[in-house]
Amino acid sequence: MLKKIGTFLIVLAVIAAVAATGYFFAKKKSEPLYQSKIDRVMFDRKNKVPGFIMRLPDREPPKREIPAPRQDEEESPRALEAKALLDKIPLVAKLPKNSVQNPLEHINADKNLIEENDGTFLPKIGKNGEKPWAEYGKAETVQPNFYRVAVVINGLGLDSMVTNAAIESLPVNVSLSFSPYSLDLDKQIKAARSIGHETYIDLLLPSKDFLKSDTGPLAMSVTAPSEENINRLKKSLNVDAPIGGLIFQRGIVDAENPQRMQLLLKEISDMGLLAVDATDEPFLEKITYAGLPRKKADIVIDSYFTREDIDKRLKEAEEIAKNNGSVLIVANPKPVVLYAVRDWVSSFSPQISDYKEMKNTVIEKPLALVPVSNVVVE
Repeated sequence: MLKKIGTFLIVLAVIAAVAATGYFFAKKKSEPLYQSKIDRVMFDRKNKVPGFIMRLPDREPPKREIPAPRQDEEESPRALEAKALLDKIPLVAKLPKNSVQNPLEHINADKNLIEENDGTFLPKIGKNGEKPWAEYGKAETVQPNFYRVAVVINGLGLDSMVTNAAIESLPVNVSLSFSPYSLDLDKQIKAARSIGHETYIDLLLPSKDFLKSDTGPLAMSVTAPSEENINRLKKSLNVDAPIGGLIFQRGIVDAENPQRMQLLLKEISDMGLLAVDATDEPFLEKITYAGLPRKKADIVIDSYFTREDIDKRLKEAEEIAKNNGSVLIVANPKPVVLYAVRDWVSSFSPQISDYKEMKNTVIEKPLALVPVSNVVVE
């Protein structure tokens, strides 16, 4: 009997131990995951408020004050040298705007000089024989003892900052030519003409370095049919704004097949436009077409963009003007070029119409800036 009671007590003790163990683990499993020791304390206290709370200050990065430069530092040789170097950098943003504005007669395209068809706009000769190159141009009076200087800045329209600087900062008689790939080409041309600049379009030729660069789908081709080149020409001229002509850019000219280029020159002439040869090579000049107003650029500035080289080329232009009576310069719109052209033109002697005053005035640079339409030969 005692043995049975002992066995029963042992079984009861085992059951009690198992139940206590299960309760312990069940309680542990029901406890939440604590984010911090404070959460654990609050749980153990059955969410009662602790006896005290200690608040730690927010951690902020220390503030560093930049000391103002001392007077001796501002005027140190190194600081002055750095400032002088920065002043020499030709930033277009620093170009002052031209105070003289002389809007052209035609800011918008003349309906008599433009052919509109299914949303396309192409220049044409007017009903009474008016030609866009002459009507959209501006005749400039030059004193007999002065030499004509025409400057065309080409490749505009792709960089809005450079384009605006050329429009607003260069003298109004500097002519501007725009890339056919420009966005809002009509607005840019009208903005230029509202200041006083004659406006033209770049005619792109195939790149000589075609393995590294491509002049794009609007460039003329030496392999495509003539009809395709004429179609590309029309696409380049499809602008609802006054265009006086085309500035031929450097590239490949198929001198062995002049008929292809003659057809292109005929199309330009039939539209009443002028042509400027800025290829800086003799091939295009040898391909003739009677009745086309044209002129070969005497100076082309499209490489070696240092101020010394540019000034040297402009000095050469002065000698050409004195020897030939006029000079035509076509230049790339690099900021350093815009600065050089602006400074060079400002050095021209003013034209004096009064004979007595002219007789008593020393004329150092008898050069007169004129739009490009004033130097072409028809």
